[in-house]
Amino acid sequence: MSDCQLHPRHQAMLFSLLVGTMLELTSSQTATLLNAGVYCSNRGSSGGTAPFSTNAGAGNLAACIAAVAANRECSNFFSYGSSDGNCDCVPCGGTSCTQVAQVNYNAYSIEVSYQACPPMTSCSVALTPSTYIESTTPSQIAFSATTTNMLAAAGMITITASSAVWASAASVTCSVTKGGVSDSTTFASGVSSTGTSTVVATVQSSQSVGAGVALVFTCTSNLAPLASSGTTVTFTFQSSRDTSPVTGVSGWTTAPAGPPSTLLGTNVFCSNRGSSGGTAPFSTNVGLNNLAGCTAAVAGNSECSNFFSYGASDGHCDCVPCGGTTCTQSAQAGYNAYSIPVSYQACPAMTACSVASTPSAYIEGTYPTQIVFSATTANSLPAAGTITVTASSAIWASAASVTCSVTKAGSSDTATFAAGISSTDTSTLVATVQTGQSVAAGVAIVFTCTSNLGQFALSGTTVTFSFQSSRDSAE
Repeated sequence: MSDCQLHPRHQAMLFSLLVGTMLELTSSQTATLLNAGVYCSNRGSSGGTAPFSTNAGAGNLAACIAAVAANRECSNFFSYGSSDGNCDCVPCGGTSCTQVAQVNYNAYSIEVSYQACPPMTSCSVALTPSTYIESTTPSQIAFSATTTNMLAAAGMITITASSAVWASAASVTCSVTKGGVSDSTTFASGVSSTGTSTVVATVQSSQSVGAGVALVFTCTSNLAPLASSGTTVTFTFQSSRDTSPVTGVSGWTTAPAGPPSTLLGTNVFCSNRGSSGGTAPFSTNVGLNNLAGCTAAVAGNSECSNFFSYGASDGHCDCVPCGGTTCTQSAQAGYNAYSIPVSYQACPAMTACSVASTPSAYIEGTYPTQIVFSATTANSLPAAGTITVTASSAIWASAASVTCSVTKAGSSDTATFAAGISSTDTSTLVATVQTGQSVAAGVAIVFTCTSNLGQFALSGTTVTFSFQSSRDSAE
């Protein structure tokens, strides 16, 4: 052997150094050799069988390291066969490599941050009906989540509520979609509540769920009545492959029950209802067989009187507008008419009412340059609806059209009232909603009026105002 040649052993050492350099250049991970001539017997699979094994190619440790680091199914432990290229990892959650002798295989680890199994994603809960009325029993709960780690047969998904949602520990009837497709085999009859707050779905024999698969469980049996008003229910999701759960998934907050309802007639509806078919503000869909939800919706809606009709088969809850004193009953199969206490009949008055005059010296015999009227609607106003402002003393020169600029919800508005603002006498201003226009409930309106203004009254005269819309029961 000449002086210019390396001994074969030294050649091997040099090759190892070169490979080490290549690893640093081609992978962000540095593998730690645990032992030579062994494989991890607790690897998830072998021979290139996904998801825990792949063939990275002979003599290509760098590719094996990169594959393990990129595979969320893997922990940070793996073994690699330099001659056959098989790269086999211990499943995520694994905390060691169980070493068994194997020629041409070595065992390695990468950073411990790759050890844990990431939790499920896109977790959500939806309750039907979505009125969340205390003590009522929902018709279904839908749980949605996407797997991050594969689940083999006997693998489980556990969903736990912060409050009781199940009537008892029992089997639960749930329809399942898997990857957006109806699925009756993966979980089959393996869905059950283990208590009043926990449901477990178990993958059946010979079945599996891949990583990244969207699952939806729509459960319709063994449902418990909702908790007392004000109870916020959250959920945790965890599969048997996840190291930690997803916590704090939003559920619902229960609402108070409405007042007691009185049945007025069966197979009838209120033909004087304000709207129907779920069209706001006088109609909403509260879900099937949910009279309690309809009652609560009517009681909580300032636009409604105390009369309403409810279709148990279509869920539509339609009220007579506030101020209404009766339900005009007309035949309609599947609908019933009801009332709640008369205290809910009246339309609430406008709020945030104020008047400002410029100049604000209020000198008798002088004329203001403008008067500003501000108010917030409590009830919606359709076309031809009016807002009437009445002064306790004369403030207008005559009954005539009045020029007023208008802001509606803080924005300049020239269409809603247009030329429909006038004084009907020396103390009353009426603003009329024009054809094709409307004003919703809870909208701040400001009228800045600059024409037809009368003189200030004699010194010592106190002027007060009343505000009322055509939908209000009182000023």
